[in-house]
Amino acid sequence: MRTFHHLLISIAVLILLAGHSAHAGGKAFIADETACKNPVPAQLDWLDAAAWGPFSEYVRVCSVRNGKSPVALVLISVWADLYYSDKPARTETAAMPKPLLFTPKGKQVGELPANFPTDPPAELVLHFSDWRKGFPYEIRLCVVSQTASGNQALPPLRYLPASQRYEQVTGAAAATRSGDCRGR
Repeated sequence: MRTFHHLLISIAVLILLAGHSAHAGGKAFIADETACKNPVPAQLDWLDAAAWGPFSEYVRVCSVRNGKSPVALVLISVWADLYYSDKPARTETAAMPKPLLFTPKGKQVGELPANFPTDPPAELVLHFSDWRKGFPYEIRLCVVSQTASGNQALPPLRYLPASQRYEQVTGAAAATRSGDCRGR
């Protein structure tokens, strides 16, 4: 009986560990209508009106969370596909502001190095990982492109508690992982 009880506990622990790793950054963040919506006026107030104003109707706010936990981060970006869909062919490329990362209360904690979710003809794929107490301490990035340059993993962003910001990792720690451009 005791062995059977230990077996059940072992199976339960394995199931919990497998579930944790599945939510810990294995899958890419999906920018869809479930996670990303039009901003509310208060969220637009977080942005520099001069830089973001010309794109206000193309701005989307994405809620980043680990599973069903509360929202950990708010990612605000100009959706280039929406912007260019309203423009005539051969429209000049617009200089869009970089996507910004905020706490749910509006404190800016970082920015992404490329537009999200797309910067035609490329797409930025994000993997939020190293979750601690419901907050991602690492963002792994990949620019997916059908052009000759192909896919390119970028150095990750790491949350630094001392500065309360995400910073792009440099040096040896900036090494990308082979799976950074997979798992979409």
